[in-house]
Amino acid sequence: MPKITININNNDYSDFLAECNMENMTPEEKIREIITCYVILRRNRRKLPQKILDPFLSHKR
Repeated sequence: MPKITININNNDYSDFLAECNMENMTPEEKIREIITCYVILRRNRRKLPQKILDPFLSHKR
């Protein structure tokens, strides 16, 4: 299985872990869920009106 390494700050990681705990998920399960949702949205992009998808696919920085 390929390994992915990302750098995030401690606050972001703590927030992510808190989200995982609230949903009774491991970080790995939550990441898998996020990726699955993203892939589904990308695959259905042509089928759904763009104004519905934009908030989910745009990166807010």
